[in-house]
Amino acid sequence: MAARLHTLALLIQQLEGTHNTFGIRRWFQRPRASLDGQAPQDLLQGGWDPEDAPIRAILALAQAASFGTIAS
Repeated sequence: MAARLHTLALLIQQLEGTHNTFGIRRWFQRPRASLDGQAPQDLLQGGWDPEDAPIRAILALAQAASFGTIAS
C-alpha cells in the first residue's frame, strides 16, 4: 500500500510542474495511445503494483509531460 501511495505522489509531483489541479485530474482521465487507448485512471484500479509495465508506462508519460514532451 505504501509503495502505491508513493507512486501516486511521484506521478502528481511530475505533473504539478506543467498542469494545474484541474489539468492533473484530466490527465488521469484522458485515454492515451501509448496505454493502448486506456486512461491512466483505468490502469490504476485494483491490485496494481508500481513495478507493473503499465504503471511504469504511466510514470514515463508523466515524466514526459514534466519535460514538456508531447505524449499520448
